[in-house]
Amino acid sequence: MGPRRPRPEPSYSLRRNQYRETMPQADFGILRRWGERMANGCGVFTSNVEGHFQRAGFGTNRVAVPLTCPGPQYE
Repeated sequence: MGPRRPRPEPSYSLRRNQYRETMPQADFGILRRWGERMANGCGVFTSNVEGHFQRAGFGTNRVAVPLTCPGPQYE
């Protein structure tokens, strides 16, 4: 029997889907509530591939995603 091959790393899409299945931490809601108290609201700049900011109640117009982030963005 030959040498054992290393286990392949999970694909990016598999990890992304796992992140999307998790619930956002309470911190996301805290940030949203702080922003709601501000006169002009607030926004975030994030890689956000899991969509936790949107799931915590941030509007899509308040979440900026850099174009250099890998993979499709939150839908």
